[in-house]
Formats: sequence, C-alpha cells, structure tokens
Amino acid sequence: MVQWKRVSVVFSEDGEHLQSRDNVRPIHVFVLSNVIRRPVVVVSQHKHTSDVADDLCGIYLPVLHAPTVCCRSPLVVVHVGRQFVPLLPRAGSRQDSGGLQTEPGVPLWRADADEPLIVRCLLSTESAELALTTYLRVVELPYTSATSTGLYPVAKYDVIAPDINILDGFLIPAATERAVLPVGRHV
Repeated sequence: MVQWKRVSVVFSEDGEHLQSRDNVRPIHVFVLSNVIRRPVVVVSQHKHTSDVADDLCGIYLPVLHAPTVCCRSPLVVVHVGRQFVPLLPRAGSRQDSGGLQTEPGVPLWRADADEPLIVRCLLSTESAELALTTYLRVVELPYTSATSTGLYPVAKYDVIAPDINILDGFLIPAATERAVLPVGRHV
C-alpha cells in the first residue's frame, strides 16, 4: 500500500507535478524495463548540479518478473538533450590489438564521475549486487588509468544475429513505399 501511495504522488494532478509532466522520470524507465522484461541502462554525462539526466542515469531491472522469463542482455540508451539515443553493439566478436577475443559489453561504471551506475527503483530490502548478477551477465574487467587501477563491472550484450534483425522488416517496406509515391504529393 505504501508503494501505491508513492506511485500515485508521482502522477498526481497538483501543480508541482504538472510542470514536469513532459519529462521522463525514473518510474517511466522502470515500467519500460518491466514491460519489455529486459534491463535498461541509461547513461548520460555527469553534471555537478542537480539535473534530470543525472536523475535518470542508472540501471533499471525488471524485478517484477522472475529472471527466467527476462532477457539478460541490456537495452542501453544515452540520455542527452531530453532525448534518448540507443547504443547498439556490432555483431560478432573481434580480436583486440593484442590478439585477445573481445565480446560486446557495457560498463556499469561512470568514468566521468568515477562511481558505479546506480541500480534504480529497488526496494530497501533488495540487494543491488544480487539483483545485478541475477538480471544481467556481469563480469569484472581490469582497468588501468594514469592515476589508478581496479576492476570495473561490465554487463555483456547478446548481439542479435543478422537473420533475426527486426528493423529490416520495418525499413525495407518503408523505403519501397516512399519510392512509389507520385511526384509532387507528400504524405
């Protein structure tokens, strides 16, 4: 019941919330994660002032569903200028300059703020570390900079094979329909 009261306050009709009605809030990303049953990672540039981008930046897990019915590969988006831009990995694994096999992944660390991404919308009784390893395939990779070394968490991607790319089903018909439009007529 307490959770429902918090949610209803977010969507209340008083003037304070009407001003920010056009903004995406963490609850919206959390709902999206649970609808698509997939973790969502929102990254943005760190600002030292209170900012909407910093409020959204983090990891949203589909904790309302059992992990067995969820995709463990994250949907990664960059939040910049009140817009979301998806980040997609390249298909296939590659070798780095040292000949090591590499796999696509997303760091769960904010290099610009030197802090981990926050796991958003968890209950106080839920463990962020346990939820991360349950809903994502997390590995720790060594990192070395001019000032420090350490291990940083990385979530592995599952790359969609080219034969099941759902975007082609939308893009090819759209290009064909545009080509058959009569000249001078715009839809």
